[in-house]
Amino acid sequence: METSTEAQSQPIVCPNCGDAISNPRYFCPHCTRPIRDTVSCEGCREPIAAQAKKCPHCNTANAALLAAQAGQLQISVQASPFGAFFSTWNFTSLFRPPVIEVKGGKINTTVWTFFTLRVHQSEIEMTRLASVRHTKGVIWSSLVFETFGGAAEDMGQHGLRHDDAINVAARIKEVIGR
Repeated sequence: METSTEAQSQPIVCPNCGDAISNPRYFCPHCTRPIRDTVSCEGCREPIAAQAKKCPHCNTANAALLAAQAGQLQISVQASPFGAFFSTWNFTSLFRPPVIEVKGGKINTTVWTFFTLRVHQSEIEMTRLASVRHTKGVIWSSLVFETFGGAAEDMGQHGLRHDDAINVAARIKEVIGR
């Protein structure tokens, strides 16, 4: 039967240089890189701490951490009927105001038009989100979700209550770290 000290002294292999390490600690004594609780940066492939928000080498966001946090975030906000009507002049917004939902690592907006006969839906993966902009108007607020390259246009929603827009923007910024 092994004791706990015997189990700890078994050599492990460094994931960076491949050398056997007889006394494993946080750093490999051969290549001096971290060996525990690390992930590979998607930008520069350097090992970074699993809980780091950004890579210290290239400043790329930690995609694994972002995906895990984004998957846990769940928000649903409905625009103010009058706010949506006066900001978009969509008569249907008075009866069926637009909705923003954040769930499963995605941001979805749904807008009904033509007396709810047409539905316009937009979706952005939170891992592609570059920033969230909150614009405060006199009566209502707007949110704009900007993505990293490749998007034809940014996604946004007008006619939100001030408190709702501030809450959504703050919670998403907390997850994406921007």
